[in-house]
Amino acid sequence: MKRKAILLTVGLFFLMSASALAGVPDEITFMGRLIQGGNPVTSPTSMTFELFLNATGGSNVWSDTQIVTPNGQGVYVAYLGSALNPLPTENDILWIQVTVVSTPLTPRRKITSTPFALRAGTSDDVGTLPNLDVTGNATIGGNVGIGTASPSEGVTLGSGKNILMNRPAGIQWNGANEGIYADDGSLTTAGTIHIKAGGSERVSVQPLTGNVGIGTVNISNPLSMSKLVQIYHSSDSGIALSNSDNDYSLIVDGIDRFRLVHTDGGGNHERLAIDTAGKVGIGTTTMQGVLNIRQTSDSHGGGIFMMSPQGMDCRIWITSEPACQIGTTLVTGSNRRLCAYCD
Repeated sequence: MKRKAILLTVGLFFLMSASALAGVPDEITFMGRLIQGGNPVTSPTSMTFELFLNATGGSNVWSDTQIVTPNGQGVYVAYLGSALNPLPTENDILWIQVTVVSTPLTPRRKITSTPFALRAGTSDDVGTLPNLDVTGNATIGGNVGIGTASPSEGVTLGSGKNILMNRPAGIQWNGANEGIYADDGSLTTAGTIHIKAGGSERVSVQPLTGNVGIGTVNISNPLSMSKLVQIYHSSDSGIALSNSDNDYSLIVDGIDRFRLVHTDGGGNHERLAIDTAGKVGIGTTTMQGVLNIRQTSDSHGGGIFMMSPQGMDCRIWITSEPACQIGTTLVTGSNRRLCAYCD
């Protein structure tokens, strides 16, 4: 007599084993009941499980054959999916067909949405959601793309995308010792953006005023620093300060001279220079003595001006005139003389 098997009941649900605590399970549990001639089947039975894209016809996209052992009521449990034979997760709808020994049971049954939670571990569809709200913690093992389908780093923003955070908020790494964060406030109220490293403030910016602090949070001026500023470059390097008409540059040049240079419409003008030997140049970079001064003019107003605490002044200058305009000639030379004058 030909053996007849009937699949009486079917259920699909997750196997919530201990391994599920570490991540999304990679298998589903399939339950059913086998009866033959009105009696439960209790002996080991060969069963084949197949997944199809359609309710009828077509080729399977996944299959597995197992020996199941029903209990005294004919109820069996089969675990579908494994590391060596993973379940497909790329399809929106799947249908399951069960074959007992060699007899396929019809009709196929549509798999409900619960097993598709398997895809939550490596979802490719999250990026297509219009909005994603996460109220608890979220752990993602791969790269995340926002506005891009090709994230190359941990978090990759697409063109034109920004991160908007309600303050106080920020990005931190190495615990609370390092990161970028903004304290309470807004772009139109008091508040500061901080860059922190090694547990200390490194850079602070006040969006409202534009004030910047380096190594300090006390930034009442446009630039406040608690550290020395060091600038390294292979040739001339320094700091340039300017307004609408004049530029001033503090430079360390290629031969290790510190220089203050004034630039206007007439070009560059040397104002101060100090070399590594301690020689000082005022108005010149020609260092012959300890103090080197280039006059701004040939008259008594272009030389050295000294003032006493009582407000009286004396002047020393060099002139090419045949005589000092005022004062006394101290020394004469070839076509020049050193003059001095006191009030």
